[in-house]
Amino acid sequence: SLRELVRRKPKEACELYFSLEDGNQFKDRLEDIFPLWNVSERLGALENQNPESGHTDGVTSVAVSADGKTIVSGSYDRTIVVWQKDEAGAEWQIAQRLGRVGNEDPELGHTRSVTSVAISTDGQTIVSGSADQTVIVWQKDEVGTEWRIAQRLGIAQRLGVVGNTSDSGVGHIRSISSVAISADGKMIVSGSNDRTVIVWQNNEAGTEWQMAQRLGVVFNQEPEVGHTNIVTSVAISADGQTIVSGSGCRTIIVWQKNEAGTEWQMAQRLEVDRGLDPDASSNSSQSPLALSANGKMIVSRYDNKTVAAWQKDRDGTYKIIFRGKLSTRIFNNPMARHLRSVSSIALGDDGKMIVSGSYDQTIIVWRKESVRDYCLEIEREIESS
Repeated sequence: SLRELVRRKPKEACELYFSLEDGNQFKDRLEDIFPLWNVSERLGALENQNPESGHTDGVTSVAVSADGKTIVSGSYDRTIVVWQKDEAGAEWQIAQRLGRVGNEDPELGHTRSVTSVAISTDGQTIVSGSADQTVIVWQKDEVGTEWRIAQRLGIAQRLGVVGNTSDSGVGHIRSISSVAISADGKMIVSGSNDRTVIVWQNNEAGTEWQMAQRLGVVFNQEPEVGHTNIVTSVAISADGQTIVSGSGCRTIIVWQKNEAGTEWQMAQRLEVDRGLDPDASSNSSQSPLALSANGKMIVSRYDNKTVAAWQKDRDGTYKIIFRGKLSTRIFNNPMARHLRSVSSIALGDDGKMIVSGSYDQTIIVWRKESVRDYCLEIEREIESS
């Protein structure tokens, strides 16, 4: 098969590709099969202990702004790092660290591991979730040069209470595992180890975030009600009409508004056969999933090496369309791959950039290269071996 040819004899596959005319179906198929994603840059340092260089503990979550100019990462070191390109646009640099490594002061940021981060479409709001059981909304100061906890600016507030263990009326009562923000910036969704998803909305004045609805029941045991294990990931469709949540109970739940548009309800439960990544902590985004902008496709990690995809059918339900291995190139250079499990994946809106975070304490920016560049690199690798 063409896939086996690319995997076992990449040089011959390249020769076949360039011998075919444009528009040939085999040429188009080869282009789809070639592993064209390559490492563009590694942010941070392996086994790093210097906060000036990046995170000092495992990276748990990454997010990319819609324009691809800002990367946000969260870590076990209790901080969020905002990365932006230098003036020449050639290299990613730390623009600001939100919070403090090993922080114990709630006024400065999270007081436990940062487990999830998200950035709004306009790039003006960062949302972070933490094992301290809270969600923090960060926004730029009046000058637009520095990120601050928005509550101090009177625009938004910390969602939940640090260390909350019993009052489900004010937020989650266990670690936050995942957060997402809607495209219009008016809705935040958080998932938690308390087995529930919370929908937060801004008040009419836009000055305060409030709990709009809890999806599921705290420590739930009934599948008909919601997740029966920790919620590990959440996502929102671009139109804000669909919420998807993944869980340690090996299920994905699709939530949609009722006919009146007043309340979120469980629309469908999707079964995932495999369990959680054994290398991941219970406080991390263990089963990352993504929802396409139009809400018609769900992609989730199936296990360490495979993914599964569901597509929305004409009847409005999601049907599984793919389950298999990711197409990845094998590198001899350890700097061209993560050395520990990948904890989080984010995609740039242009479809040409992927950002991955790992427990090896680094972030890798992957860029999609051309077939010609890929084949030239294969040729160089063969010549040097």
